[in-house]
Amino acid sequence: MKTYKEIVGKIKKYYVQAYKSNFYPSFFDLYFSKKDIIAYYGFLGDRNFGDEWVHQAAKQLFADQTLLPIQRMMPLRGVIVKRLLSHKIKGIVIGGGTLIGPKFWFDEFKSLKSKNKPVFVHGTGVHKLPDFNKSWEFMLKDGFFGGVRGFASVKNLADQSKISSTAIGDAAFAMFINNAHPKRAGNKVLINLGTHVPYPGEDGVRVAISRFISYLIDNGYQPVFYPFHDEDIAQANKLKQEFGQLEVLDIPSYYEEVLKVFEESVFAVGERLHFTVMALMAGCPHYSVNYDTKHYDMLESLKAESFGRAPDNISYDDIKQVFEHRSEQDFTPIFNIIENFKLMQIQESQKFIKHCDKQVAL
Repeated sequence: MKTYKEIVGKIKKYYVQAYKSNFYPSFFDLYFSKKDIIAYYGFLGDRNFGDEWVHQAAKQLFADQTLLPIQRMMPLRGVIVKRLLSHKIKGIVIGGGTLIGPKFWFDEFKSLKSKNKPVFVHGTGVHKLPDFNKSWEFMLKDGFFGGVRGFASVKNLADQSKISSTAIGDAAFAMFINNAHPKRAGNKVLINLGTHVPYPGEDGVRVAISRFISYLIDNGYQPVFYPFHDEDIAQANKLKQEFGQLEVLDIPSYYEEVLKVFEESVFAVGERLHFTVMALMAGCPHYSVNYDTKHYDMLESLKAESFGRAPDNISYDDIKQVFEHRSEQDFTPIFNIIENFKLMQIQESQKFIKHCDKQVAL
């Protein structure tokens, strides 16, 4: 049985996520606006900037619609639409992240799909696992708009379910703006450590990065730890005890503030996938710790495999060498590919909306 403190904590968490966040549309947008309502499948609310960023990207892509995240902890105004007024929902967006695989979290989407609501897949990753949840097959087997993150995801989806798809890049690419980045000055180097689960070779990677931080301090650079998730804070605190000079930033909330930090930094090294995605979009020289297949999926889609290393191939000397030759990293071809992916996402989203309108007319 839960204690009084646990019950109060759960109520407080629900209130903060449902009524103090900006994830959910207003009462007006849900009940009085002429905008179509689109249901959003994706994770939000656990201070994971990657999840919040791809949701922000989807909101930008569907700015003329009302995007309603279907969650367990959502405000009453959304619950009423989900349970009693589902006919107001015109379509489904499967958000970014590596969602397609062994788990399917929100059964409400199967009910929507059974009513012939069209589906848009927004650069979602596909797990390489033998255990493929049948709910995903039900959601995707009749075809969908958009596409998956990269070529590995295309292959994984075909291998596991015989469903064909197209690579349209990470969902965050929808927010890309190809600015003429000035020559980088200053002395800030961004560090990110943190994963959902431990990975083989993790200890060696952390030691190598610690040595690199020491090198930075000895050579007049300012190491800056940039957490993208609550779990990253523990790593930040550990490094702060070892290196008092380390600056630790807060977990960000918006793409624009993160972009500014990356544009003002001369290098970045880290583990989180969307830490690497941001470095690529900002044109910030960097070193990706490819601890998971999702890193390869994303980097391969941009022909940028050289920007990352598998944990077993990571060493202090290698990080240092990449840092010292950071000016040799060429972002021009990467920007061109990201721009193409962004265009594909826009075109597919427009087709999706037209189909939603057609379904309503029928």
